[in-house]
Amino acid sequence: MTTKQKGPGKPKHIPTEVQLAKVKELAGLGIRHVDIASIIGISRATLELRYRDELDIGGALARAKVAQTAYQMALSGDSASMTTFYMKTQCGWRETDHHVHTGEDGGAIQHGLSVEFVGLDDPANDD
Repeated sequence: MTTKQKGPGKPKHIPTEVQLAKVKELAGLGIRHVDIASIIGISRATLELRYRDELDIGGALARAKVAQTAYQMALSGDSASMTTFYMKTQCGWRETDHHVHTGEDGGAIQHGLSVEFVGLDDPANDD
């Protein structure tokens, strides 16, 4: 909805209740701002100016719903991967690997490989 204004330029955009709800819904689905603006028929700048709360709240509510589902999946025990994911992202868990790059007492790494040359002539023994 637009209203007439005095002077040059486009009329000021006034969001309708339907547009406010639509922007909130689309933001919750993760639709890009430029695409939401196109759907509503306004510029991205106008969208971000006139619909700031709907953009923020729509996204936050959607993330909260997904987090609630992830939390319930983690609690149910049916999904070990979701439990692990939750613990890593919300409880500071992490996976670590321990790599040793030195041998005993900080010396060189000793490999259990020994090489024996069999059947080779020793040039020092050539007559």
